[in-house]
Amino acid sequence: MKQREWPEEVRGAVVERLERSGLLDDHEFARRWVADRQALRPRSRRELEQELRVKGVEKSVVEEVLLELPDAVELEAVQSLIAKKRRTNRYSDIQLKNWLLRKGFDWRLVQKALSSDEEPRI
Repeated sequence: MKQREWPEEVRGAVVERLERSGLLDDHEFARRWVADRQALRPRSRRELEQELRVKGVEKSVVEEVLLELPDAVELEAVQSLIAKKRRTNRYSDIQLKNWLLRKGFDWRLVQKALSSDEEPRI
């Protein structure tokens, strides 16, 4: 609105209206973003944090929303990615572990997911 040189009183009214309708709530945006990403393309907490920061969400809001994310959801994401990789190609546990760590998943979470994985290992 600043770039299009809208008058200050119009900008204020628009922002106020958007806030009343809940469309400018960073917490809600971040919660929905995390839920959508985990449902469609699972991500590590680090990747989600980075994506939200790029979108301009404040660090404190990102941290608060990611604390709400249960460990079980992230474990499911890791297990889903492992299953997908195992379907498409044969990967050793070491290869999968390194790939998941590079994606930003926690080492203990990766270990837990691989130890519960029942696929034959190479």
